[in-house]
Amino acid sequence: RGILKSRPLLDCPHTASQIQDMRRRRLTVSFLCAGVLLAILLLFIGLFAARGPVTHAISKRLPIEIEKGIGNSISKQLNSDERLVRTPELELKLQALVAPLLKVIPKDRYDYQFFIFNDPSLNAFAAPGGYIVIHSGLILEAGRPEEILGVLAHEVAHITQQHGIRNIVAAAGLFVIVQTLMG
Repeated sequence: RGILKSRPLLDCPHTASQIQDMRRRRLTVSFLCAGVLLAILLLFIGLFAARGPVTHAISKRLPIEIEKGIGNSISKQLNSDERLVRTPELELKLQALVAPLLKVIPKDRYDYQFFIFNDPSLNAFAAPGGYIVIHSGLILEAGRPEEILGVLAHEVAHITQQHGIRNIVAAAGLFVIVQTLMG
């Protein structure tokens, strides 16, 4: 590059014109590359910003059988776990506790199933298809049955709002986008 700045070359009109053309091309290529990178960045930002509405729309259109299939496979895993509490007395008490909650929930999509796990943590979670797991630690720590019912209502809301399936769609969608862009 240093030789292109030498005075004898710059004094020659033909060479000076060629050097100017090279600089313009280099500048054009730089702007073009920056533009392409900016477009890719804006595409990712746009996809990230639109992921909520897009995954919500896709989740609403998925057949319920997909959600139930995912839930059934999770249920099989839960039933094979040794931490699952299978005490009929506790299961009856839990069913009696959730009965008022289940009366006010539309039954058009899910058949709710509740599981108790022998786990000291204060936790509960919902899986697609209507499966809810509550840890025994949460049951033992609750001062009143209404506290447990509040947690279960929260978990039911995760299911009715399809949070689990949305997360799966979002993760799969990101994977598909990355695969498409990267090949």
